[in-house]
Amino acid sequence: MLAAAVREVVGMSDADRDELTDMLRALVRPAWVLSAVDDRDAGEPGEIGRSRIGGLPDLPRDWRWPTARPQPDAGGSADDAEVSLAFIAQIDLAEAPGVADAGWLPSSGRLWFFHNGESEPNHVVLYADVPRHELRTARPPADVLDLVDACFLLDEPHPVDLHRTLFLTADYQTGWHSQGFEALEDALDERFGEDGAGYDLLAEIQDHLIAAAVTEGPWDGMLMGRPTPCPPPEGSCPCGRSAPADAPGYNDVSGPCSWANDSLLALYGYWGDGPLVYTADANVAPRIDGRRFAATEAWIY
Repeated sequence: MLAAAVREVVGMSDADRDELTDMLRALVRPAWVLSAVDDRDAGEPGEIGRSRIGGLPDLPRDWRWPTARPQPDAGGSADDAEVSLAFIAQIDLAEAPGVADAGWLPSSGRLWFFHNGESEPNHVVLYADVPRHELRTARPPADVLDLVDACFLLDEPHPVDLHRTLFLTADYQTGWHSQGFEALEDALDERFGEDGAGYDLLAEIQDHLIAAAVTEGPWDGMLMGRPTPCPPPEGSCPCGRSAPADAPGYNDVSGPCSWANDSLLALYGYWGDGPLVYTADANVAPRIDGRRFAATEAWIY
C-alpha cells in the first residue's frame, strides 16, 4: 500500500521512490478511515452497536452514562456534582479489517468516546466486549451539554464504515508532528531546493493512501493503530537513531521519534476550530481500567 502511494508521486525517479518508501516505512502505522454511510439508519433494528459518529450510544445494559467533575477554573469547585459527558462516537472493532494485526487495539469489542470541555477530565474512552443483544440505546441525562450550543454537530447519527489504510506519523490534518517526520520534511526540502516541498510531498502521499482505502464518498475521521517505534528493531529511523533487536525501551518518550501520547481517534469537519483528537499512551499496549481505556487525552485543535 505504501509503495503504491509513493509510485503515484510525479517528478521522482524510480530509485528516489524506492528510497523514499524505505524511509517512510518507519513513520507509518495501521489506521482505519471512517467514511459516511448514507443508506443506513443507525436506529433501525439490527443496527444496534454499529460504528457511528454522533447520535445516541449503544451501551451495555448495566452501564450508567459517564460523568466527570466541573473544572475549578471554569467556575466550579471540587464539591460540585459531577456532570454528564456528551457522546461523540462509538467504534465496533469487529468492523475494522485487520485490527488484530495492528497489535495494539483490542481485536473485538467496542470503543465509546465522550467529551465535555467544561469538566475535568474533559473526556472518557470506554471499552467493552459484549454481545450485541446485551446493548441498549442509552438516552442522555438532562444535564448533557446541548450539542448544537456546544458547536458539536452530532445530534444526528452518522453511521460510518471502517477502511484499512496507513497513517503517516504527522498527518497534516491533525497537527501532530514527530521529530522523525519533521526531519524527513527538512531533508526533502533540501533535496528539492524549496521550503515546504517535503510537507507537500508527504501530504500528497497521505492523500493517496486515503484514496486507496476510500474509493468514493466523503470520510470523517481516522482510527489509529499502534505507532511504529523509534527506532524499529534491528533497523534505523530517518532521525538517524538505530538499535539492536534486544534494545530495551526503544519506544519510550525519550526517543526522538516518539511522544508519550499518540493519536487514537481524530474526527474532522464537526468543529470550526479543527479536528477533535483523542490520544492514548503510545509506549504501552492500552490498559483497560475497569471499563475505561486508560491513559488517554482529548482536545480540539
